[in-house]
Amino acid sequence: MPVAHTTIQLLGFKLLRECQNSDVFYTTSGVSQGCILAPALFCCAIDWLMRHCSGCFGVDVGNFHLTDINNDDDAVLFTDDPTKWDYVFRNFEASAGVMGLHINCNKTKIQNIGTGDPPRTVHIDNQAVETVSGFTYLISDIDSDGYSYPEIHKRLGIAGSIMAQLDNVWRQQRLSLYITKLRIYTSLVQSVVLYGS
Repeated sequence: MPVAHTTIQLLGFKLLRECQNSDVFYTTSGVSQGCILAPALFCCAIDWLMRHCSGCFGVDVGNFHLTDINNDDDAVLFTDDPTKWDYVFRNFEASAGVMGLHINCNKTKIQNIGTGDPPRTVHIDNQAVETVSGFTYLISDIDSDGYSYPEIHKRLGIAGSIMAQLDNVWRQQRLSLYITKLRIYTSLVQSVVLYGS
């Protein structure tokens, strides 16, 4: 299953009022840190974008049609046909351009997950999109073979290192096993194994 990882750069805004788009207006300072509206506004824009261009990409898994994964300004797009990437990127860029958003060509990557030939070279704005065999998305390593073994080994290695660093805590006789030591284990070791954090 070919996957594209991309980052969107915010360049300007348009407002929709009474079924009409306003002229594009640009920001000079961005949104204030901690502004309660910032994530909500961006999520609305990304949700609209994904709904608007979702017909041109996606994969079917059982009864579900999966098109993308979004986190902040990062998007992962799916397609079941690697020859569609030119069309997918053109459609995505055109839809994003309506809101003043654009694909960052330097951060965009294409990865084929599972079986099949690697995708051919795709160009966005006359720049070649890099094809990769592995990618880190939200601290998780995603390999082209479709298996999670490298990620599992990485997490177990980090958890083992944390266990070794806490050796003095485990030897403490004054600390309660079920209250203190179990809470330390759950918060520091188990969270790394399960969530990678």
